[in-house]
Amino acid sequence: MSRESHRRVAVRRALPALSLAVLLVLAGCLSTVDPDDVLSGRDKVVAPCLLQFPVPSLGPEGRANPAGEADPLGWEAGVWHDDEIALDTTDGLTCTELERLVARTMARVELVRELEFTETPRVEVVSREAFVADLPSGSPHRDYVALQNVKYEALFLVDEATDATQVQRENRGTSVAAYYSAATETVVMVVPEVPHPVFSEGVLAHEFVHALQDQRFDALDYDPRGEDAGNAYRGLVEGDANYVEYLYERRCAAEWGDCLLPDREERSSGNRTLANRGVFTITYQPYSDGPVFVREAREAGDWAAVNDLYRAPPESTEQIIHPEKYPEDRPIPVRVDDESTDAWSPIRLLGEPNTETLGELGLFAMFLWPAYETDGEVEFVPLEAYRNLTESGDLTEWDPFDHTSPYSDGWGGDRLVAYRNGDGETGYVWALAFDTDEDAAAFVDGYERLLVHHGATEGDRPGTWVVPEDRPFADAFAVERDGSRVTVVNAPDVAALGEIRPGVGG
Repeated sequence: MSRESHRRVAVRRALPALSLAVLLVLAGCLSTVDPDDVLSGRDKVVAPCLLQFPVPSLGPEGRANPAGEADPLGWEAGVWHDDEIALDTTDGLTCTELERLVARTMARVELVRELEFTETPRVEVVSREAFVADLPSGSPHRDYVALQNVKYEALFLVDEATDATQVQRENRGTSVAAYYSAATETVVMVVPEVPHPVFSEGVLAHEFVHALQDQRFDALDYDPRGEDAGNAYRGLVEGDANYVEYLYERRCAAEWGDCLLPDREERSSGNRTLANRGVFTITYQPYSDGPVFVREAREAGDWAAVNDLYRAPPESTEQIIHPEKYPEDRPIPVRVDDESTDAWSPIRLLGEPNTETLGELGLFAMFLWPAYETDGEVEFVPLEAYRNLTESGDLTEWDPFDHTSPYSDGWGGDRLVAYRNGDGETGYVWALAFDTDEDAAAFVDGYERLLVHHGATEGDRPGTWVVPEDRPFADAFAVERDGSRVTVVNAPDVAALGEIRPGVGG
C-alpha cells in the first residue's frame, strides 16, 4: 500500500438499524488517495497551529516527568494520562487546547496499547466541505478505472453505466471522519463545519494508533497483493485501532472521567447518504470484524501477540471473518491461463498483467447487496442475520455485523482476470476454489439465483445465462462447476464468451 493514508470508521456503535443506509462515518482506513492531494489547499479550522511540545504539566505539583528520565507509558509531552484539562468547544479548540488534548490523548493511547510513541505526529482539523472538495475527482489511468469497474461489476455492485471509482469517491466524502497520513506523519480530523469544530477524543485516539503502527511496525509500508489481502491487512490495522478506541472509551467512563466524547449527533454533519451501501460493506468489514480478530490474539497472548501479527499478517478476509482459521487455513492458489482469441486481451495496469482476488468478503457483499438494493424485498442474506442488534434495535457495541453466509463461507480462493476488446467492451474470467464440493455447489446455486434476480434467463447451452439489454447488468454469463472449482465467464454476448474462453457458450 506504499505509505498510503488511513481512514477510520468513527461512528459504528448504538446506530439504529433503520439508519444504516444514512450514515456510517469512517476514519483511519487504508485508501489509494494521494496524501499530498488530500492535504493541500484546504480551509483549515485549527491551523496553522504550531504545536509546542512538551507542554507544561497540568497535574498536581511534582507530577511532571523529570527531564532525563526514561519516557514512561501514560506520560507524553509533559502531560499525564489522567491530567484534567479545560476544553471550551463552543467556538472550536484553540491551539493551546489542541496542544494539551493531543498530548493527553497520546499518553492515554500508549498506556492502553502498551507502546511508546517515538515522535509526535502533526494534527490538523479541516471542514468536511473542504475535505470533499479536495478529494481527487479522477483516476490517473484509464486502465485502473476499467479494472475497478470490472471488479465491482463482477460482484453485481456497480453496473457498466456507473464509474466505480466515482462511487468510491462519493462514499469517502460521505463517511470519512478522520485519517492518518504516513507520508506527512499527520493526523487530520474532518469536522462538520467551520468555525465550531466538534470531534471525539476517541476518534483522535484511533488515529494515534495508526501513528503508533507507522512508528513501531512500519505498518504502512506493507504491500499486500490484491483486493482480498489488502482488506485482510486492513482488518488487522483497523481492528487494532478500533479495539484500542473501544478500550480507551471504556477507560474514560470507568477511570479518567475527563474526556472529550461528544454525542454522535453533535459531531455529525447531517444525514448524508452513501453512494453505494454494497461497496461500503467491503470498506466497512475490517472495522467490524477486525477488532474481534485482534482481541482474540490479545486474549491468547497479550499485546505482544498482537504485535507479532504485523510480522505475519492475515492473508485473506476469510481469516478475519473466521479468526479460528488464522494462520493455518491459507488461501488456495488459483490460476487463470489466458486462452482468449485475438479479439480480446487481458487489461494490464501500467503495462503489467493484472489479476484480482475478491475473497470471501467480496462474495458476501455480492449476496448481501440485493437486500439493501430492494429495501429487504429480496434477501439472499437476511438483514436480520447480518445485523447484530440489541433488544432495543441498535447495533451491538461489539461486532455489529456478521459477514457469514452459506454462499460465501466455503470460499478457499479466487482469481479474476478482466478482458477488453478493440471496441472498449469488457468481460472477465473468474475462477473460484471452495473447501468442498458442497461449498461450490452452494455458491453456484446462490449465484444462478442471483443471475435470475438481475433478469437473466438460461441460454441454449447448459450453464449459460443472458441478462437482457434493458437491465443494468446486461451481458452473457457462463457458469461451470467441476467438483470444488467454479468458473464464471462474462462477455457482452454469448458468442463473445467463447472468444474470451474457448469452449464456453459456443
